[in-house]
Amino acid sequence: MYATGWHTSGVQIDNPSGARFVITGINWYGFETTSSVAHGLYHEDYTFVLNEVKQYGFN
Repeated sequence: MYATGWHTSGVQIDNPSGARFVITGINWYGFETTSSVAHGLYHEDYTFVLNEVKQYGFN
């Protein structure tokens, strides 16, 4: 095993240059249920939700 320069500092992950490595993501509840369908579509149209996701920089 060799050192790659990646390391942790408390709860942070630092890359070899010392910059913080940030992990981001989104979750849409409902797929984990028995219906396996995104919930909330009765409240907002899926295109509205997906445009919000895009606005925050996710694809």
